[in-house]
Amino acid sequence: MEDLVCTSELILTRLSPILQDSRRYDILENLLEIENILLSIDWQIIQQYQPLNLQQGVNKVGILDLIILQQVI
Repeated sequence: MEDLVCTSELILTRLSPILQDSRRYDILENLLEIENILLSIDWQIIQQYQPLNLQQGVNKVGILDLIILQQVI
């Protein structure tokens, strides 16, 4: 398996305001230079993750986090 470093519009949208607010423009600039990939979302799997999390007592994982997770597994 090849290691791949990339980002997506979702990740940039989620992190950009936080990085700008904390004046971490260096990190934001680096993120903007990384390859940007298109998301491939399998909504059926996302719909299965949420009940599993709740059954395990994991209550604070949002849909955006599940989408990001899905992209890396």
